[in-house]
Amino acid sequence: MENSDPKVLKVGMIGGSSGFISNAHQRAIFMDGTRRVISGALSSNVDKAQAAIQNWPYPIEGYDSYDALLDAEMAKPESDRIDYVLILTPNHVHFDPARKFLEAGIPVLCE
Repeated sequence: MENSDPKVLKVGMIGGSSGFISNAHQRAIFMDGTRRVISGALSSNVDKAQAAIQNWPYPIEGYDSYDALLDAEMAKPESDRIDYVLILTPNHVHFDPARKFLEAGIPVLCE
């Protein structure tokens, strides 16, 4: 499917530093050109998070926590912020980041 809308959605990602589900989401995001991950807090383990950022197929802004990601997004002009955040953490870790991003007015998609 080709994207007829020139707007590419800017995506933030929480979790997903490794494993099957992160690869599935990365492939889906790249599939039709409508979305692009621009920033992420990819693991609660700082070393894993930094390694995942370095191994990303293109440069993205990396953060050591979802709080740091949210703070950075809120410091940007609204037009430069992510359009939504994709949460790929284990189920028991969904609530806190989802609540914080929703309270900040950023839409959330939980895996």
